[in-house]
Amino acid sequence: MVLTEESRSFYGDDSTVGKIAETIPLGRMGSPQDVADACLFVASHKAGWLSGSNIVLHGGGERPNYLDAINHLGSSEP
Repeated sequence: MVLTEESRSFYGDDSTVGKIAETIPLGRMGSPQDVADACLFVASHKAGWLSGSNIVLHGGGERPNYLDAINHLGSSEP
């Protein structure tokens, strides 16, 4: 999950974004700069031995736990 103007308008205020970020193992949502840094790495000579790989940018989460966090917002359930 990358925090952009568009995603912020979808997910709402800082409180909601914070609850989503708590579900991400690295503890924060990604930024456009995180994506740009990965792109720059792949385009650089430092990635010269990288071949045929998928690079997944998700902050360490394999499952979109943020969906569970969103579903519980406004609910009295934990």
